[in-house]
Parts: sequence; C-alpha cells; structure tokens
Amino acid sequence: MPRRASKRNSSAMNRQPDAVHYGSQPMHGTILLIGGIILLLLLVYTIIPLITPFVLIASILFLLYPLRHEQLSRTVIWLAVALFVLWFIYSLGGVLFPFIVAFLIAYLLDPFINRLQRWGVARWLSSLIVILIFLGAVVTFLLFIMPIALSQFQGIIDGISGIVGDVINYIQQRHIFETLAKYGFPMERFQSLLTEKFTPRLETILRSLLEGAFSVISSVSTLVTHLVNAVIIPFLAFYMMKDFPTIVHRFKMIMPRSRREIIAENAVKVDALFGRYLRGAITVAFIHGILASVLLWMSGIRYPLVLGIVAGVLSLIPYFGLLTSLSVSLLVALFSGEPVMLKVLFVLITFAFLQVLEFSVLSPNILGKQIGLHPVLIILSLLVFGYFLGFVGLLIAVPTTAILIMLIKEWEQRRRTRQLAAL
Repeated sequence: MPRRASKRNSSAMNRQPDAVHYGSQPMHGTILLIGGIILLLLLVYTIIPLITPFVLIASILFLLYPLRHEQLSRTVIWLAVALFVLWFIYSLGGVLFPFIVAFLIAYLLDPFINRLQRWGVARWLSSLIVILIFLGAVVTFLLFIMPIALSQFQGIIDGISGIVGDVINYIQQRHIFETLAKYGFPMERFQSLLTEKFTPRLETILRSLLEGAFSVISSVSTLVTHLVNAVIIPFLAFYMMKDFPTIVHRFKMIMPRSRREIIAENAVKVDALFGRYLRGAITVAFIHGILASVLLWMSGIRYPLVLGIVAGVLSLIPYFGLLTSLSVSLLVALFSGEPVMLKVLFVLITFAFLQVLEFSVLSPNILGKQIGLHPVLIILSLLVFGYFLGFVGLLIAVPTTAILIMLIKEWEQRRRTRQLAAL
C-alpha cells in the first residue's frame, strides 16, 4: 500500500508541470490573437489607398461566411451585399444606363406582350412586334414632332424679353400708376423697382420655368442621339422582353429561402401598384398632351405643340404640374394676338375641361383605383423627392410614397399577427 501511494504521488508530481503548461495555453493564444489583430490594423492602415469596396466585401464574406447560420451574421452579410450593389450600380451608372433603360422598357411593355401571348402569339414574336411598334413611335416623334417642338420652344425662349416688356407696357397703359398715385403711393420708386428689379427677375424666372419644364424632352433627345445607346437599347429591350418571366424568376431565386415567399408576395403588390400607376399615368399624360395641343391650336394660341407637350409631361406631377403648365399657357395666350381676353378665357376653359375629363373619365378607366394618398402627403412627397432627385423625383414621388406606406402597413399587420399568435 505505501508503495502504491508513493507511486501515485510521484505520478501526480510528474503530471503537475504538464497541467501548468496546458493551463497557460489559452492566455498564450489570447496574447497572440491580440497581437495579430493589432498587426492587421496596422496593415490596413498602411494600405488604405488600396482598399476598395471589392476588398471590403470580400473581407466581410471571408470573416462572416463561416458564421452564416447565425441571424446577426446573415443580417450583416446581406446589408453589406446590398450596400455593395448600390455602390456598384452608382459607379457604373453610365455603363449600366442602356441596361436600366432596356429593363424599364421591358417592364412597361410586358403587359402588351402577355396579352399577345394569350391570343396565341409566341413570346419572341410578341416581343418583336411590340418593340418594332415602340421604335416606330419613337422615330416618328424624333423626326416629325421634335423639330417642330424645339423650334416653338426656342421661339418662346426668344420671346420672353418681349413678353416681359409687353407686360410692363400693358400695366402702364391701364394707368395703374396714376390711380395708385392718387392714394399717396410713391410711384417713381415703384416704377424704378418694376423696371430695374422686377423685369430682369421675371425674365430669369420665366426662362428657368420653361427650361425646367422642357428639360426632360431635350435630355431625352440628347441621349437618343448617341449612336451606341440607340443601337444597343432596342436589342437589350427585345431580349429582356422575350425572357422577362425568366429574369423575374432568377431574381426571386436569389432571395433567401426563408423570406422568398414574403418577398415575392410584396413584389406582386408593388408591381400591381407601381406598374399600373406608371403605365396608366403615361397613357393619361399622352392623351392629355394631344388634347391640349389640339385645343390650343384651334383657339389660335401660339406654340400649341410645345405647350401640349409641356402640359402632358407635367400632368404626371400632381398639383404643381397643372399650375405650371396653366401659367405658361396663360402667359403665351396674353400675347398671341387679339382678342386677348377671349384666348385667355379659352385657355382656362381648356385646362378645366382636361382636368374634368381626367378625373371623371381617363383616370377611373385607365388608372383604375386611385392611389389613395392624402393631398398633404402628396405635396410633402413631391417636395422631398423633388429636392433630392429633381424632375425624376417629382415623377416617382407619388407611387414610391404609396409603396412605402403599403410596405409599412404590411409590416404592422405581420407584427400584430405574431403578437396575437404569441398570446
């Protein structure tokens, strides 16, 4: 017995150094890890000029992909990927522009292709027919309508100075100054302010207003004159229209499996709202522009084509578009010859008729159910989107705001459902 006890004691003493060695191993590893992190940060600091989003996204995936089964890691990975995609699209905006335009054309024209398919026409042939009709309309507009519109628009710009001078003469001929002078108003100072301050500023405002209202037309004209885009976009649009269901399916498959059905359901609702509104609004604007041009031409208003185009394009912008196009048309009507008041009255009747026609006939039958936003919210969205995105922001403000509200309501509904299920 004593011999066995001594053996056990000796063996315990022999194992004691090993225990001390293994116990210090975690601390040793921690020190090495801290040193490695410090050296890594120093390395990152030295190669800062070489760090690009490609390096960052690769580093994030390298570090977090082994932990992809954890919720937080998946969230960080998807956020990093989304930010990288936004940067990538922004950086290659010029290169991706034909693809974006082609996809937008395919998206807008897809319902017509689906209708031809239901009539028994093959999808490739339906796509070819639709894209040829679309190209024919664009070429007709550029060759026959655009030169006349640009000429009339230039005539308005060149005549702004004369229009402003005629306004001043018109005011003076009505003896407004003499009438106000009888009540003690300083007419000399008022006249100097009118000629030195008001007239140049009014001319600047009118130029900015007209150039802003017509900038979208001139920018489109400039873009389509680039030969490469003019050749590439129709081909891209044709193939995207032909394979549009496949493209949508591929996008769906990219989504996480756990959220795929929810994303697909929301995408269908977004498409029903945004697609229907956008296609319907463009159709209504087209009819609005044609009717405005014809009616203004019949009344003898100068530059009816460009005024109709401006009215049609700006009809896509609630409230502000109507006020702008009506103001420009009234200004042109004042100096389109006698009888002035009759032409001004006809302009007012024309725009009133177009608004009644749009709200009572066109919008209910083409747009269908209204988008359902409060007028205050519509004005707020127009101001916010217009501030950040300019004219394009004004065009997409209303449908985008409606989509955001729809998604928020869907999220609130799912949250209430989960809370009731937890009870």
